[in-house]
Amino acid sequence: MSIKLQAAGSLAIFALACSGGGYGGGGGSNSTPAGTVLATDAQFSATAGTPQSTPVTNPFATALKVTLMTQQRVSNGDGYGGYTIVSTPKAAASVTFTVVAGATGASGTFPGAATTATVTTDASGVATAPTLTANATAGVFTVNATTVGVTAPVAFTLTNN
Repeated sequence: MSIKLQAAGSLAIFALACSGGGYGGGGGSNSTPAGTVLATDAQFSATAGTPQSTPVTNPFATALKVTLMTQQRVSNGDGYGGYTIVSTPKAAASVTFTVVAGATGASGTFPGAATTATVTTDASGVATAPTLTANATAGVFTVNATTVGVTAPVAFTLTNN
């Protein structure tokens, strides 16, 4: 670090220069090259089908859909830790939808009386569950969507009327 004092008439000018490991990196040796991937995360979210309701023993009108995106924080090389977030759809990922019965016994099934359905995301990162049909018990229940690499499930709230 260097400090420079320069007189300009009756005004004193101070200049502070930092390099290398100074505050914010200063663009010196601590800079991360532009384009370097700093971190990769997954974004997994419900994009259709929650909340919704249907009369008992009827199919739900809107298919349950989740979207899976890969998000990367990419250095912009400014030396101050700046980055850009780049999101891309995660195609061909396996997603499992699982019915979790409610306290009243309200529930639903996928085709073939199944309580789970596994589907693959499309090129846009979207996984669409097969048709879900309400059982004969009124009440609220949940369907959880899970995928490898994401710890928290996406929960859909459904009601049988």
